[in-house]
Amino acid sequence: MLKSKPDGAVLRRLQSIKTAPPESVRNLPPREPVTRTSARRHVFKFGLVLTIFEPDIKCIVKNISADGAMIVLEGAIALPERFRLVIDGYSAPAPVRLVWQEENQAGLAFE
Repeated sequence: MLKSKPDGAVLRRLQSIKTAPPESVRNLPPREPVTRTSARRHVFKFGLVLTIFEPDIKCIVKNISADGAMIVLEGAIALPERFRLVIDGYSAPAPVRLVWQEENQAGLAFE
C-alpha cells in the first residue's frame, strides 16, 4: 500500500489544530435544566428495545422512575421516536417515547 503525502492545505489545517488553544468548558452554552415530575432511582437492569424495523436491541437500564428511564445501548444505534421497552423483572413491555439520545445513551418517557 502506497502512502501519499498530505498536500499543503491539509498540513496547514493539521498544524492549526495542534496549535489551537483548548476550548474552555466555561465558554459552552448552559444545558437546559432537566424537569422531571418524579425522582429517578439508579438501577442496573437488562432490557430489550422492541421496534418493528430492527431486531431486538439489547440495552441496560441505568435509572428509572414512574415517568421514564435512561438506557445505554450496545452501540450507537438510532432509535425511533416511539417503541416498546422490555425491562428484566417487569411484567410487560412498556410503550415509550424517545426524549433525547446521545450516541449510545437515551432518555425515555413512558407513555
